[in-house]
Amino acid sequence: MKPIRIILSSLILLSSAAALAQTPAQNTATIANQEVQLKSDQAGLSRAKDQLKADKATLKENTKNGVTTAESADAKDVRQGQRNVKGLKKVISTAEPGMQKDSDKAALKVSKKKLKADKKKLKKNKKAGKMSSQSKDSQAVYKDEQSVKAQVKTIKADKAELNATEKK
Repeated sequence: MKPIRIILSSLILLSSAAALAQTPAQNTATIANQEVQLKSDQAGLSRAKDQLKADKATLKENTKNGVTTAESADAKDVRQGQRNVKGLKKVISTAEPGMQKDSDKAALKVSKKKLKADKKKLKKNKKAGKMSSQSKDSQAVYKDEQSVKAQVKTIKADKAELNATEKK
């Protein structure tokens, strides 16, 4: 990693030194290029914000309607475990005594144990902020938020570079 940083630092210094040696015409061209880059980055930020807004609306709508993309993988495991336990209880309550009922009781015990483990896993992963505890919709919103942050950072760097060039 360090050799790459050194190379990048050297390139930045060289480009800065080259910028110092520019003629007024070259400086004007550099400023024009930097302004174009700034406008491009601002357009990218606008697109990222639009995508974030759309993904937030999708998440809200899907959560409201109970769509499975608004549910995390861990939550799906818990929901499936709850269904299994409920179904097995129903089967056991209507079953006649015998080997099948005993087998169903053993299966119920295993399902309850798995459900308990799945609930514990969901709680632990939510607390840790793991992606498996987030829905696909939530993950999309998170990625969009990261994209917006990166675009804002890029725009700040572009403005600083433009200001530095204009002062020359």
